[in-house]
Amino acid sequence: MNPTLVTAPSVEPVTLAEAKEHLKIDHADEDTYITNLITAARRFCEKYTRLALIEQTWKWTFDHWPGIMDVCDETLPLTLRGGDVRFVEVPVTPLISVTSITTYDDQDTATVWAASNYYTSSPQGRIYRRTGASWPSSGRAGDGIEFVFKAGFGTAASDVPTPLRQGLLQLIAHLYENRVAAGDTSSFSVPFSVTENFNLYKRISL
Repeated sequence: MNPTLVTAPSVEPVTLAEAKEHLKIDHADEDTYITNLITAARRFCEKYTRLALIEQTWKWTFDHWPGIMDVCDETLPLTLRGGDVRFVEVPVTPLISVTSITTYDDQDTATVWAASNYYTSSPQGRIYRRTGASWPSSGRAGDGIEFVFKAGFGTAASDVPTPLRQGLLQLIAHLYENRVAAGDTSSFSVPFSVTENFNLYKRISL
């Protein structure tokens, strides 16, 4: 199942003042509009790179643990398809921390899997089962396992790598200058300079 955003970032990776300086704007008439462009640009960047820029909380649910599911289930991540798999790779990175891993039985009773059973590797987003630990079974046919985790480069805009922030400023300027498509990044061509900055950190699917 696709991850669900639980808690959005508390700040944007580019401030209104930075965006206005980049746009050479010294009035406040369009502050709300530019603020919306900042959010649209950040969301495009996160979707394009498969990264979380500022710390945010995600929930990810699926049906079966490794070794106990149908190995032909193509909807599962590659690392979850059968065998003695030692790690799960979360779909949004950089991984900051795991809040909880919970299983549910057929009566929807929740059981939290102890943190002592696993450790994390960041920024790859891997959650490793410790030697001697076993993946807990889920008694519920659907959405029986739930991960809650935090992802992002940090809590402040300054934590986001400079090339990503520069790409955001360039994208904001492009949105500002092309208002027909502003706010809808699916309906316009993104400048090469923007994607070149984003490609430096884009997460590649293997």
